[in-house]
Amino acid sequence: MHHLNIFEKVVLGLCRAGVRQPDAIARRIHQNTELCAYVIRQLKDSGQLDASAVPTRKGLRTVATGRVDEEAELVVTHVFQDASSPAGELWPRTATNLDFQPVQRVRGTDADLRLDSAGHPRKETAYLVPPCDQARAGELPAPSADQIIHAVAAHRGALAERRVTQFNQAAEPTLAAYEAEQELQALHTEFAMPPEEQVNRVWDIRPPTSEYLLTWLELNAETTEGSSRSPGWRARDPFGLDPGLMLQQLVLSHMHSDQRLSKAVSHLTLALDDDLNHRYRKIARAVRERSEEQLVQQLGDRIRSYPSMLDLLFGLEDAAARMASNADIETVARETVRVYEHLFRRLVDEYRPVAPNWQMQQGAGVARILREHLAECAARLGFSRVPLLISGNLREFGEGLATAQSNPAKFTKQISALVKKGSVKELAPWALVAAASPDNPEYLQHPLRGLAERRPNLLTELEQVNSLRNRGSHGDRDASTSDDAQWCRELALDAARTVLDLSPEPERTSAR
Repeated sequence: MHHLNIFEKVVLGLCRAGVRQPDAIARRIHQNTELCAYVIRQLKDSGQLDASAVPTRKGLRTVATGRVDEEAELVVTHVFQDASSPAGELWPRTATNLDFQPVQRVRGTDADLRLDSAGHPRKETAYLVPPCDQARAGELPAPSADQIIHAVAAHRGALAERRVTQFNQAAEPTLAAYEAEQELQALHTEFAMPPEEQVNRVWDIRPPTSEYLLTWLELNAETTEGSSRSPGWRARDPFGLDPGLMLQQLVLSHMHSDQRLSKAVSHLTLALDDDLNHRYRKIARAVRERSEEQLVQQLGDRIRSYPSMLDLLFGLEDAAARMASNADIETVARETVRVYEHLFRRLVDEYRPVAPNWQMQQGAGVARILREHLAECAARLGFSRVPLLISGNLREFGEGLATAQSNPAKFTKQISALVKKGSVKELAPWALVAAASPDNPEYLQHPLRGLAERRPNLLTELEQVNSLRNRGSHGDRDASTSDDAQWCRELALDAARTVLDLSPEPERTSAR
């Protein structure tokens, strides 16, 4: 016997109360009319309801007890013992029939097979995973009745779960899905162990015989980049329950002590890595091409003549695309800072600063005077103010000014070093001087003037993006992560527009 499921209980109870039409029942329990009609048919077929959907005596007894009397089911099946386990544990799989594959010969741990594949036989060599001694079968104890019952229940449960998964993937609930769920629910009681005196319902437990189980390993097509549960391969289930973990776990348990099996799986994983790398490179190329199209639309075709800036913009877009949490905004901000490092290096390189003739007294007041001069330069260009990021540590800048006046050759080398690896903090004072000082012959054409017109708060924004990169604080910004990413994009695009006012880069040549 098995317990009535919840749908059957409700429908049978409503029928006893006089609600017997499928649409009326459906309205009462907020379910599909077709589903309710199906349950009514099932109850009629099992004798719980008569032709008019009135509960029979059996149905009334069922409502009172919650159980359905059924005749015992005779199951003829094969069960499988694990030869590698000392107690001969049963696998949670059964088979009504055994399908044998022709073996041409066995060579040590190799078996040459002739497989019939849809009328086109092919030869394969299978590896016999130890222990594969025929005498091993005689050492295994015969399985007990409860082991067999549990193996049958586990196999039926796996089949029902697979059906539920398949049918529940449909957009609308189906009768087949309901039937599968019903079967799965019944399994929890249908295969409950009976009292000990009834265990003899398991008959004809024959002595174990040795058989080889044929399976094969293949790349797991469902493996994804973020998957932490899949090893990248799977063992096909010979019992038709793919995808299943039983065979995969069995292979993993043998890999620790079987070097040949471990090596074969390793080669399969390497093949998967190669496939994933190829797909990643293909996707990366497609993403880069798409990003380049968008950047050309925003900046014009001339941006292609500045490949270094393009690469940096691609890096920022890639970081923004990968962004999944607030922590990832740090990477986007870091890429934005790199864009501005590149910009200021190009500015200082192409518009070399001339040391201004600033009168400065020696002592503690030097930093204050330098800060005032830089603030004046920023104001001339149209920037709102000079934050601490630019003027916080002016010792090296002051030393550079002194060197420019006393040793021009050494000053040229220092500037060249800054152009190679200087930070925004180190480069920005020199760019401000070059753009604002009338001592520079080209200061009126300096590209920093156009950038100041577009972004008068740029120097403050660079301080904010630096704080966002270091994550010590969120600066003065109080925005969502997506807003921050868009803000970084806009900052980077304005840097790219400024680079377009500089000389194009020489064409790259690939080394052979």
